[in-house]
Amino acid sequence: MSATKQDLPAREINSGSKTNVLIVSHSDTKCGIYQYGKNLAEALSHSQTLNIVFAECSSADQLFFEIRQSAPEVIIYNHLPLTMPWLTPAVSKAVKIIQLGIMHEVAQNEADNASNEFLDYKKAADNASNKLFDYYICPDPTLVTKNPIILTVGRLIPDFTNTHPLPDITTVGSFGFGFPDKRFELIVDQVQLEFDEALIRFHMPFCGPVDADGTRTSLVTAKRCRERLYKPGVRLEITHDFMSQTDMMEFLAKNSVNAFFHDIGTHRGISSSVEFAIAVRRPVAITKSFMFRHLWHTSPSICIEDLTLRAIMSNGITPLLPILDECSRSNYISSYEQIIAKVTKRQILDFQTPLKQSGEEVSAISP
Repeated sequence: MSATKQDLPAREINSGSKTNVLIVSHSDTKCGIYQYGKNLAEALSHSQTLNIVFAECSSADQLFFEIRQSAPEVIIYNHLPLTMPWLTPAVSKAVKIIQLGIMHEVAQNEADNASNEFLDYKKAADNASNKLFDYYICPDPTLVTKNPIILTVGRLIPDFTNTHPLPDITTVGSFGFGFPDKRFELIVDQVQLEFDEALIRFHMPFCGPVDADGTRTSLVTAKRCRERLYKPGVRLEITHDFMSQTDMMEFLAKNSVNAFFHDIGTHRGISSSVEFAIAVRRPVAITKSFMFRHLWHTSPSICIEDLTLRAIMSNGITPLLPILDECSRSNYISSYEQIIAKVTKRQILDFQTPLKQSGEEVSAISP
């Protein structure tokens, strides 16, 4: 069975002077990591220097098929060990092409100590073992680059035009899988602390890989949220059906403010959920979670530790305007174009490990 390629606008394989780039992802669409890879491929399909092929692969055989079909000079893996267990050091070694892995769960220490070896995200970085990617792409603009195989990129705010009027009643929205670290209950508490009349809207889909029916997380969290209600004028609506990205942004666009009160999240990667909220140009309230560290500097603050929901709403989207500019699609494309130009021209890593030269034949191995 071959991997599934997604159609992208106006892009052909072997497109002259453009660099062929294969973006490899898993196939579970009900997943934020998958959506990140899909958004990456869609954005880069507008590049003037890169030719993008997006492939969903669930085995080494599918990967080898896609490599033969698209003849990439560079492969970018939208990688987590949980979603790509088949991508082993043996498979990586057989691919004689420059390979980059997106490090979704990254903090400064992990980036500083990463090597071009297999990285177990559940262990400390200094326990990393062997041989997976030539470089790591870290989508974290707060990283200080100290490691020669770490390549940082900014974040991407999706394009969206909000045509919805502000609701008549204060409406506080949020979304995400119902894991305890999302702390939806604290949003319920904060709304009732500040308002006698309000509507709280949560979209809490079930997480396919770990909680397909919602009984372990989302339904339990929803029950806890309902039990926190004590003001008769505050209503709570919770939905669970998985939404497309467009539908999700329409959901966020109808709220007065969107709130994300995640736990501290030390050593966690940046959360992309808040970027959809920023895209709809409504006020955003966050906690000082490490997953939102790229937003701590906004002025005025959007952190609930600094300001109330009322104050954050009153400030409108003024704090978000610099973020919208910094995280534009054009800036995002440019950062990836620079990365691809760098890795295709560079021959030796600073760790004295030879790069796999683009264009070499893929070994026919049986993983």
